[in-house]
Amino acid sequence: MCKKCKDPIVEKKYVSIGTQTDLTGEIPLPRKNVEIQDKEKITDTTYNFYDGKTSWDGSNNTFRELSQQHLFIPVKRNETLEDAYNRITVESEEMMKKSNGEINMKVTGNYPKTTLELFRKKSNAANHKKIIAKEESEWIMKASTGGIIWSEKYEGPAQELDYESMYPTCMRKVNMQWPIYEGDFEYLENLDDLPFGIYRVEIEGQPEKKKDEKCTRLFRYNPEKYYTHYDIQRAKDLGPYKK
Repeated sequence: MCKKCKDPIVEKKYVSIGTQTDLTGEIPLPRKNVEIQDKEKITDTTYNFYDGKTSWDGSNNTFRELSQQHLFIPVKRNETLEDAYNRITVESEEMMKKSNGEINMKVTGNYPKTTLELFRKKSNAANHKKIIAKEESEWIMKASTGGIIWSEKYEGPAQELDYESMYPTCMRKVNMQWPIYEGDFEYLENLDDLPFGIYRVEIEGQPEKKKDEKCTRLFRYNPEKYYTHYDIQRAKDLGPYKK
């Protein structure tokens, strides 16, 4: 544990949330916890390390070397290194036993990360991070033009929106979709029923200048002509013709 951080540490490759091997996508079994604590202000660059059995002193360089192989986990305030080590060990072993090995805090490090890792395992989402290919990345970047932002002077009654509830409201929608894999590239002539995705289409009425009112009010035209299926549906509702 470090006084500046108030955290003990365990080996990074066994702790990172969502870390997976190339072959199985599973997190390896953990090794021994190591904790670190700042000394009593002898100097600003001297630390005292603890591995569950032995304490030893180290410099900033030692701390940096350990930081490359270890990751910090929480320690309670006014808790000694020995107490923190024992607590983490007991709690992790109890949860391991009660969950039949499914929950392992020696892997995830703390309660928030343990919760996230359990959610990841239980969810139906992809079990690994897929590298986005160059072509797919270009389509995503070119389709990102920002939201519609405009204003006009007004005096009178107004309605206040709760932006804090906007995200959970969107999450509750049954038709909300999130991409998890690369889509199929194909040419379409019929745009009547578009699935979730990004399309390159020409929408009638595109102005020459980005700052034109037509680009900032009800619809945002894309100079590269890359639109999401939401954009195209919006254009349909407003009336512009698509090619």
